[in-house]
Amino acid sequence: MGRATLLVALAVVLAGCGGVVSSEPPETVTPAPVPTDAVRYPPGVTDGHVDAATLADAHARGLSTTNYTLTTRQRVRTPDGQPLLRINQTRRVSRGAESYRGHFYLETNLYEDGGGSTIEFWGNQSLLVTRYTTANPYREPEVRRWPGQRDPSITDLTDRQHLEGFLAGVDVAPVRRTPDGGVLLAGSGVRDRTLLIVPLVVAEPRNLSLAMRVRHDGVVRAARVTYDATHNGERVRVERTMRVTAVGTTPVAKPPWVENSTPGDEYTGFS
Repeated sequence: MGRATLLVALAVVLAGCGGVVSSEPPETVTPAPVPTDAVRYPPGVTDGHVDAATLADAHARGLSTTNYTLTTRQRVRTPDGQPLLRINQTRRVSRGAESYRGHFYLETNLYEDGGGSTIEFWGNQSLLVTRYTTANPYREPEVRRWPGQRDPSITDLTDRQHLEGFLAGVDVAPVRRTPDGGVLLAGSGVRDRTLLIVPLVVAEPRNLSLAMRVRHDGVVRAARVTYDATHNGERVRVERTMRVTAVGTTPVAKPPWVENSTPGDEYTGFS
């Protein structure tokens, strides 16, 4: 496997293990009594509890019926605010995930070659094509296709794995209803850190704070998770946000560079 493929793999794994969202964070919520009226909660949500698997399934199922854009943003910073890792990822998905495209930008100073790199991707039910570029103006973009590959690092298009992990690993409960018939969820602390999906470069997540805005059918429209962690024995702060936008209107056209792809060498999966 060539150096470019290894860099692609590293970036995809990092993005898959902790992404982020639009510059507008979800609404900050203050826990308050939830009204107990006849309005039904989203799937998996009751007055004082959230069933992580049920809600995550409803989220994925709700998005499967339409086109949508899902954006994640993640930052890892030192206590004085210096950035260690930044990942911006966007997925544009057609109804039923018949096709999808997106990109993520990875910037880090954790490694010697550091700097920023971008991976664009387009896929369908039987093909994945990636386009890898760096900030080096003398390096041509590398385009590779991977027939028949469906790697979860890219194809968890609804962000289901992250959502279920945080919902299951933290004590979460509804705090307020929303005008669309959904709820705002909030939670803090860490109930089971083994369930949390965090960046590979950090360990020991703690002091976690979570807020999610959930639609009536279970679709998580926005989420924000912050927590302390450790990197090489030093304390760092992690923030991850997610947002679903352009529901029903997202275009998913095939980019022109897909036609210029060449077969990937010895592809065995990104994760």
